[in-house]
Amino acid sequence: MALIELKNVWKGFGNQEVLRGINLTIQEEETVIILGGSGQGKSTILRLILRLDEPDEGEILVNNLNITSLKEEELVPVRKWMGMVFQESSLFDSLTVYDNIAYRMREEGKLSEEEIFEKTKHLLQMVDLKEEDAFKVPSELSGGMKRRVAIARGMAGDHRIMLYDEPTAGLDPITASHITEFIIRLRDMEEVTSIIVTQDLISSFQMVTHCAHKTSTGIQVKPSSDHTCTKKTRLVILKDGQILAEGDWQKLLNSTDPYVQEFLSSLKILASH
Repeated sequence: MALIELKNVWKGFGNQEVLRGINLTIQEEETVIILGGSGQGKSTILRLILRLDEPDEGEILVNNLNITSLKEEELVPVRKWMGMVFQESSLFDSLTVYDNIAYRMREEGKLSEEEIFEKTKHLLQMVDLKEEDAFKVPSELSGGMKRRVAIARGMAGDHRIMLYDEPTAGLDPITASHITEFIIRLRDMEEVTSIIVTQDLISSFQMVTHCAHKTSTGIQVKPSSDHTCTKKTRLVILKDGQILAEGDWQKLLNSTDPYVQEFLSSLKILASH
């Protein structure tokens, strides 16, 4: 079932056309990784799906609902289906980790404070944060911890859709790998539909070659020999505001397009090892 559809979407800012006739369909429980250089319109796609921006032309459907011309108050229930992890985490500076994660649940008013406590505790465990971390404010956290809190906050409302804007940007390789593992866990254990905007080919390679499994000691993320749980993971490459190529990682590695070949050159090196 198609959960998100962009139909012939155009978007410009001033005299610059950022997106030119984008057609993209994301199926339920699918993970789509949008790759491309700076200024290619990757983050603009996320903003359009959230309807933080409006397209100049075309239609955007979320769960078969055309959100293109909805009014702000009509967008509220649609946005409740989505969790967003911004590039800079965008945590509330004056709130503790606990209150940052609990914020949306309190706003929605569906859960008791006891239920919010249990849910927040579960989310902290899911992103490998300790209970004592719940009482820290963002200024006391490392960049990787902030990103983990942002992921936990994004998942706080049981969202069907998760949107990530450069989730590993600015992080050291080990922390970036840990953040990627959390995204893989959500894909394989929670069956969340995800759109990930990134320039990080190492993280992308990890997502298309690793799977999360339940073991006697917890959930482990390991390379998969048959790639069974990465079949719903698709790569999309943007260039000049258009989709240049899309498909699974093997299809893109075999592409004869010169730009795709150059862009994925480091991915080829990883795949050969």
